[in-house]
Amino acid sequence: MQTNCEQRPSKIAKVPMVSQQRLMFVLMGQSNMSGRGAVADLPHKDDAASHRIFCFGQRTDQWQQAIDPLHADKPEKAGVGPALSFSHTVLHRLPAASAIYLVPCSWGGTALSEWLPDGDKYKETVRRVRLSIETCTPPSSLAGVLWHQGESDCGDTFNATKHAEKSIRTVDAFRRELAQPDLPWIVGELGYFLDQQDQRFAQAGVVNQGIVQLPSQVAHCACVSAYGLGHRGDRLHFDTAAQAALGRRYADAWLSIVGERFGPVNRCDSEPMESPPLCFPHPNLAAPAEEVTSEAVID
Repeated sequence: MQTNCEQRPSKIAKVPMVSQQRLMFVLMGQSNMSGRGAVADLPHKDDAASHRIFCFGQRTDQWQQAIDPLHADKPEKAGVGPALSFSHTVLHRLPAASAIYLVPCSWGGTALSEWLPDGDKYKETVRRVRLSIETCTPPSSLAGVLWHQGESDCGDTFNATKHAEKSIRTVDAFRRELAQPDLPWIVGELGYFLDQQDQRFAQAGVVNQGIVQLPSQVAHCACVSAYGLGHRGDRLHFDTAAQAALGRRYADAWLSIVGERFGPVNRCDSEPMESPPLCFPHPNLAAPAEEVTSEAVID
């Protein structure tokens, strides 16, 4: 499939060094961050690293060992997202990291308006992050935000054209709320499989362009490619294998910003040395409409 490709920036600014080793990450966005991959498709994994990853229950506000599904936004639909793959990759590549603490706050089907500073999802996320920091024992360092949102804004021209501008408002406000102006913020592209002939996704290219351009407008921000990743059969949600790859890409992007703060970083062995391209398909070159897309529910 032909695509319009952008060159990935060769360098991302580094933030000042700190000595924290227990790392906390906030998960924000909609269903592809919550995860809709099939849990049954996960390979069995019970290594030592698994016991060093913890989750702040989305409906319990209690710390527990992290297992998929991490989110409980819609329990009947919750599945595999990118966060556990991300965590395993960070622990593997960054030996100084002793534990990962995840704060799942994503909610399927949410538009960006709900994540603006006056939105319900934004306010709930700030509450949960503050509480998670207060109750985390031993203390951990808030190390970054993993963000994946945009599908719900792809059907409206105005929302699509304003997506980047509004995203910046969210980033700036969140960093101010938590007094962390340099908090790393990793964003992810939309799935290349979205049916752009469907009116609900007709502006996907515009939304994705805004996402890709965020690192050039927001300091300590990186964008993760969705190139080559598959869907679970609905041309909307990443499947389990895709979520695993996406998580590794989020980890690589985060390490590109902050890895030097924690000492040596192991060589990446999960992806080719050259990063996947940012090549979201132009509407005229995208895959044609399919019957299955009409059954896809933005959740």
